[in-house]
Amino acid sequence: MKGRDGRFWLLIALMLAAALCCLPFLPAVILVQWNDSGVSGKASRLLLLAFPALAAGFHLLRRARLSSGGQGGMGPSWGAALLLFGVQLLLTGNGLELWEITRADSRLLLPLADLAVGSLLLWLGNGLPKARRESGRGVKAPAALIDRENWRRTQRFGGRVWFACGLASLLAALLPAPWNGAVPLAAVLTAALLPRLYSAAIFKNK
Repeated sequence: MKGRDGRFWLLIALMLAAALCCLPFLPAVILVQWNDSGVSGKASRLLLLAFPALAAGFHLLRRARLSSGGQGGMGPSWGAALLLFGVQLLLTGNGLELWEITRADSRLLLPLADLAVGSLLLWLGNGLPKARRESGRGVKAPAALIDRENWRRTQRFGGRVWFACGLASLLAALLPAPWNGAVPLAAVLTAALLPRLYSAAIFKNK
């Protein structure tokens, strides 16, 4: 636990260092939002400091919840931190003119998002059956958290569901609009809800 916690804070320090090192080279106002017409949102370059702060905040809230006796994962919020770091790097690179998001073909955005979501679901689903209740992974259904057998069965079922949803999202990258957006959305909702419903059904029929 302490080792994982230390590595997590090292990631936060890396995020903060990246932001502080790049701030002097960025314009005072950076682009933060785009649509099909071009730029739709701007913000101060100081916004980049919010990303490591948010990642640290998520982790501290989870630890506070655990200390107060709440149920949930004990591990650091790696998923949230890595996602925030990715967005931070994307905005930083655009501000430094290492790349220009506005030049990207908008038709590629959804297929790329499908591939990213599908790959994430496949990876998470593959490891879900091995998740422990005291770890930061797993389907944190209320019934599964209070019953070991329920937890085991829920994670095994959830792993199969998440893996199938990941495959569906990957295949959606080959579909035309609007299916390349609707299928991954349905996959994420299914992955989030179906294992919890399965856990509740086990508890009810026990």
